[in-house]
Amino acid sequence: MPPPSLPRHKHTGVCPPARGAVIAALVRAQPAPVWLVVTENLRAAEQLAEDIAFFHAAAEGSAPLRALVFPESTPDGADMREAFATSSDRLTVLSHLRATRGLGRTPDTLVVTTTPAALLQSVPALEEFATREITLTRGQAQPFQGLIEALHALDYDSEAVCEAPGHYAVRGGIIDVYPVTTTQPYRLDFFGDEIESIREFDPVTQRSGAAVESVSLAASPRVRLGVSQTGLADYLSPGTHLLCVEPAALDGEFSALARAAHDAFAPLLARCAAAFGMSDLDEASWLFDEATTEATWDTESLAHHRRYPDDALVAQERLSVEEDARHEFLRQIATWRKAGYDLVIVSAKEGEEQRAQEILAEHPDLKGLQPRWLRGGMNEGFRITFREGADSDLMWAGVGRPPPVIKHGWGRPPQKKNQSPPGRKADTQSRA
Repeated sequence: MPPPSLPRHKHTGVCPPARGAVIAALVRAQPAPVWLVVTENLRAAEQLAEDIAFFHAAAEGSAPLRALVFPESTPDGADMREAFATSSDRLTVLSHLRATRGLGRTPDTLVVTTTPAALLQSVPALEEFATREITLTRGQAQPFQGLIEALHALDYDSEAVCEAPGHYAVRGGIIDVYPVTTTQPYRLDFFGDEIESIREFDPVTQRSGAAVESVSLAASPRVRLGVSQTGLADYLSPGTHLLCVEPAALDGEFSALARAAHDAFAPLLARCAAAFGMSDLDEASWLFDEATTEATWDTESLAHHRRYPDDALVAQERLSVEEDARHEFLRQIATWRKAGYDLVIVSAKEGEEQRAQEILAEHPDLKGLQPRWLRGGMNEGFRITFREGADSDLMWAGVGRPPPVIKHGWGRPPQKKNQSPPGRKADTQSRA
């Protein structure tokens, strides 16, 4: 059972495409150093990390935010490269959580999206993890040979060229190193036994990039560390906010995993300052049956208003049906616009935005739409309506006057849920 004093906030009416925008709004309205977002599977966690970072960056005046995915450990016998990448992604999250542990409100926010299984799997003991993580700072006195020995102790591989996580390369007074917890390598330029500069560098061109003040080197996933007795809870700040997406659907998995792990969920809840439940429908959930507050959102997927050609259609017939469906969809958007909705169109590339502008310009009745254009990636479009008297702190500040309509990918159907997950892409960082 959750601690009696734990504030629990229930949010219903949030359709899957709108989750990222609503979570980004909650993150701004309820500041915390860490938000732990639990969802059904890894694919959903990856999509949420992307959407949260995008919508947070779209809001004016938002503080820096880093969104990371905490995946499940790979089973024994899995592909070695896949296992190494997954372990590195888990270590990345642990490193960032450890950096925020014990802090109150901070200018930066860390959002970790994960699954119940990943959340309750074993992690290295905090003390051992800390002793195996080295932080290097520009201007720091650091014996050159001593660092090479330290990298060997962390089980990094010495290579002629540093181009993959867990590699390092030595050239004269320079050490190139690719930490297992970052998405790019770094070049350490020494002057004697002092680190004169630290720069990012491109592993393909081997050219130096932006200067940084410090870099942390965690041990390779191949290094075996002792296991934490209380799991991920040891790494969490006391001010952590826990958010469960569709908590009723997670209940069964949480219960089974908690029993198998001797109620590992209890220490985690004890470290949280508040818990949030987010769902489309109002369904019973043991964690949010007695919620402190309840809020109902009015959202719907744009997929309900968009027709797509039958797979059997080909050539000109398919193009004709697609064009008719697009015009029908745009007329619906025009109707919403007249009803007082704002319109925001998200495009991944400049060419997509130009094509969308051309389509709107082709029809006289669509010229008055006056959308706001945003550049970035969004997984699926949705409509959100703010009713009179709604909490203004939770409105989508900076993206448009509420209520907005969001539209994305009108030439493509929504992504199928069973498509294979992408490669390693655990770190999504946004700045306003």
